Amino acid sequence: MERPAEAIQREAALPVPEPMKLLLLSCSASVLIALSHNFPAVNLVFIFAYLLLFSVFQHWGLAKGLIMTTIAITAATIAVVVNPFFLSQPLLFLLLILFMVAVFVPEVLVLYLLSSKWNFTLVAVFLFVLAWRLLFCLVPGIFPFWWSAPFQLIPLAGAVSQWILPPFIEAIFLSLVSGIYCGLQHGCWRRLSVQLGILLLLSVGITHLSNGSLSDKKTSELTSNSIVSIGFSQLAYSAEDYGYAEKYLGFAKQIAQDYQSSVQDIPSCRLLILPESSFVDYDPVHQEVLSQIAQIRNCYILAGMLLEDDGGRYNCAILFPPSSKIPVVRYRKQNLVPIVEGGTLTSGTREKVMLVDGLRILPLICFDTMYPSSYQSRESVDLAVSISSDVFAEGTSLSRCHQAYSVFYARTFRLPLVQVTQNGATFCIHGDGNLEEVAAPYQKIQDVTELLIRDTK
Repeated sequence: MERPAEAIQREAALPVPEPMKLLLLSCSASVLIALSHNFPAVNLVFIFAYLLLFSVFQHWGLAKGLIMTTIAITAATIAVVVNPFFLSQPLLFLLLILFMVAVFVPEVLVLYLLSSKWNFTLVAVFLFVLAWRLLFCLVPGIFPFWWSAPFQLIPLAGAVSQWILPPFIEAIFLSLVSGIYCGLQHGCWRRLSVQLGILLLLSVGITHLSNGSLSDKKTSELTSNSIVSIGFSQLAYSAEDYGYAEKYLGFAKQIAQDYQSSVQDIPSCRLLILPESSFVDYDPVHQEVLSQIAQIRNCYILAGMLLEDDGGRYNCAILFPPSSKIPVVRYRKQNLVPIVEGGTLTSGTREKVMLVDGLRILPLICFDTMYPSSYQSRESVDLAVSISSDVFAEGTSLSRCHQAYSVFYARTFRLPLVQVTQNGATFCIHGDGNLEEVAAPYQKIQDVTELLIRDTK
């Protein structure tokens, strides 16, 4: 008996097995997450990653959705951070993956459940995102890391942040994701548009009301436009170089000498910054040399170095003035990187405001920039200065992520910032929120930039 052609066609079009569909959706989501993180200009593709994961929950249930989301987050984390540094720190690598899974799997689940509701979906998502971000940003000793942070590196983000504070931008961004999904499922576009409009107006209003209090609290007696010339050196030593420096004292001294010599190639400036890991051999002689250079150049020098002091070892930022033979302020790093620094260095506790020609400077070191508490001070401040060494990010986009957090908090607290990085991005956030990148990650350069502290026009 001859089989109908229709039956033959159905048999030829073999269905894709369910496990394969789930795996494809999960892999697609992880690719989109990694893509949005590696290339901030396409950060909005992050929306589609969430939509794919929402579809898994919708069609295959909560249990399979949680499994697939865990796979997606794990794969994306590995794709973004894997490099020789993390492979040599397997426990740190594992903790980072576990943290990402612990934070984002529940987040995706909650966002999906909220997106399935019709009434006040966006308002609920908005409040949840604010509370969730605040929770894990205030917990010390962990990586306060989220995927959409590089959104702050998009060119228009600086202008938008003057109207809407970055935490609200983050909440609106994920509310938009949930709104798109809810609209596609239920078609309630008008209700969602009204909610989005209310959230935008609310965010703009709160930002406007908070601007005065943030500025009054954070700045000192500056009453006019203030521009400071900042010199910097970025020699871009690799993680392998610092591995040799740990084993061979001569190599550590060579790195220090190279940073001292690089100062000669920096044009005249008022504040000269040498990044974290410029001096890693604990030799106090470097302080005498930098003090002499500050007097000869007639400028302030802020340098990162390791010191043995008060019975402990510290990662420090030290300010050398042009009018004194001894450093004025030593800031000891307060937020040590878990495992990497926690076992060998001591956390600092001293007050950390530095004075440069009347400017009150808040020094930060690398991991400090990841926590909102680092930007708080009992004294008024005009400028945050961060020094960093992004050897952990070598060959990955993590240097951009580190940069994104500094940008996020500088704009949130309305605090101008300059970050000088040993081998990552060196950049400024001006008083108007504008981001200016003056050295790309892993670029060798010595230069000067002009930083706008406050614009009173």
